[in-house]
Amino acid sequence: IIGKIPKGNVWNKLPNPLKWKVPAGEVFVRTESSKGEYGYYVVSNGGRKPYRVNVKGASMTHGTFILENILEEERLEDVSLIMFSLDACPPEIDR
Repeated sequence: IIGKIPKGNVWNKLPNPLKWKVPAGEVFVRTESSKGEYGYYVVSNGGRKPYRVNVKGASMTHGTFILENILEEERLEDVSLIMFSLDACPPEIDR
């Protein structure tokens, strides 16, 4: 089996990502995570670091839009159980 491995480089040296220049502009990227879809909004002015980064986690929709409707007229002690049943992450909502 080892003899079937093609010849060639097995490791390529990458430049230091801290020295990369981020092109000027803005971009929104979605990616999947264990809790759902994350959204990353990045704005750059062309420097070494982005000017602004905003991350919208998967719990944001559960924590603000869905819970807002579900929790009407519920008892305070039931809030944590309802949030847990939706698999929402409270620190992510608080951001």
